[in-house]
Amino acid sequence: MASKLLAQIIIIGGQYVIRGLAEAYRQALLNAQAGGPAAGAARQGAAAAARRGRMSLEEACKVLNVSPESAVETLRRQFQRLYEMNDPKRGGSLYLQAKVFNARRTLEEELKTSLEPPDTAERQTQ
Repeated sequence: MASKLLAQIIIIGGQYVIRGLAEAYRQALLNAQAGGPAAGAARQGAAAAARRGRMSLEEACKVLNVSPESAVETLRRQFQRLYEMNDPKRGGSLYLQAKVFNARRTLEEELKTSLEPPDTAERQTQ
């Protein structure tokens, strides 16, 4: 009698677990579909940046720990400090050194385009 009762408890408990897992899976699918267009747009933007081989202005500012409005001298000072700090000959990381270099290049390009006269910038985009 006790074994029959125990078997029924296990079967009923198993059914609840299976129903719960099925409901969780269904909800996860709904959540994935709801975030689909926004997630797809984010993926496309990241892929486009990767194809261009450039980092975003925001990421470049974070890497060098400067604001987009920082002076050129501040940018160069931060670059020099971080570039030397990550020198592989001193035990640093070549990967981080490359990120620092790319961040400086991105910020300098942004600064250069912002300082150009408007008609020059328009000719370059065409």
